[in-house]
This record gives sequence, structure tokens and C-alpha cells, in this order.
Amino acid sequence: WSPNVARCFVGNAAELGCYDQFKQTLIEKGFPAGGAATHLAASAGAGFVSSIASTPVDVLKTRLQASAGLSNEGLVSLALRIPREEGVLAFYKGFWPLFQRKVTWTVIFFTAYEQLRALAAPPPN
Repeated sequence: WSPNVARCFVGNAAELGCYDQFKQTLIEKGFPAGGAATHLAASAGAGFVSSIASTPVDVLKTRLQASAGLSNEGLVSLALRIPREEGVLAFYKGFWPLFQRKVTWTVIFFTAYEQLRALAAPPPN
């Protein structure tokens, strides 16, 4: 498997899995179903959850790639060594830059997606 694929899988699964749930919850709380604020808040929430889920995988990926050819350490031993030597929070090094990138991406993506979906919808009868 590829560390890049794992990171993308975790991040995208969290984004796609959370966006609709956040959107539905916001609508139930009184936000307008097609409103920009609804899409913005749901997108930001999805980006936040995606950042939480994918930062540990990103740390592992980066460390494996940085040590390529220098170490024979595998994913499992690295995942066990990091919290033992550096603490669990070491899995969240780089969280804020990733969070900023993810939220920017999810807001742009899902807002565009919702606009295109609305344009493609058949007109009401």
C-alpha cells in the first residue's frame, strides 16, 4: 500500500462522510437548506473532522518518506514508536497548517458542488 493512498482515503472518507451529516444537522437546527451559511458551516466541520482523522496518517506518511533508504522501520513499528518516544500529541504535529488547507478545500469544493447540483436539478413542476 502507499502512504499517500492511505492519507487520501482517510481524509476523503472523513470529508464525504461528515459533510452530509453536518448539513442535515444544521438544517434540523434551522439553517436554510440551500443557504450559503449551511454549506459553509457543514464544509468547515467536515474539514475539521478530516484534519483530525488524517493528521496522524500524514505524520506517519511524512516520516516514512523522509526515512526512505535510511531506515528499514515499517509502518507498525513507527506507529508504536512515536507515542512511546514523543507522546501521542506527536501524531498531531502539523495539524494547524493541514486544518487550514483542508477547511479551505472543503469549503470551496462543497460550495461549488452544491451550486452545480442546484443548476443540474430538474426544474420544479
